[in-house]
Amino acid sequence: MEVAAEILAEEFPWLGLLPEADLPAFVTDFVTAARISADLGEWSVLTQALREWKATAAVYTDPALVRALTEPSEAAKGWEQLCQTARSNTWEAWVGLTERPTSLENPARRHRLRGALADREVGGKVLLQWQYEVTASGRIWYCPDPDRRIVWIVHAGPGHPKLTE
Repeated sequence: MEVAAEILAEEFPWLGLLPEADLPAFVTDFVTAARISADLGEWSVLTQALREWKATAAVYTDPALVRALTEPSEAAKGWEQLCQTARSNTWEAWVGLTERPTSLENPARRHRLRGALADREVGGKVLLQWQYEVTASGRIWYCPDPDRRIVWIVHAGPGHPKLTE
């Protein structure tokens, strides 16, 4: 597993941003997605897995953001700031999150986080954690609870760390 992670890190340098504990999960996801894509002859499965892992790696460039996504936060304040900077996009995001929180209809804007950020405990229940890109820099992190039909906004804000390519 370590050898595979080292080889993949040559192709995807942003893997160096992930915690070491997440690398086995990345390798497993990469291999699974590559096999599925090859079998289907449709590479969107692998593309989506890479997009989600890269978005997760970008979060790790900002320690304050990692804390905000793993600890209790003031999501309402961030939501308000986001609304002030991108009202129509925030409204569009709200509609999408309330009607179709796990839809991949726009995978460039909405995707799951992976690794240690893949899930989050909300109200005593472990839920999948997603990211919605409202603007080029504005983000909403949320956890859909399908059993209760609730979407928990765990963090929102007008800014996001940028990966240097």
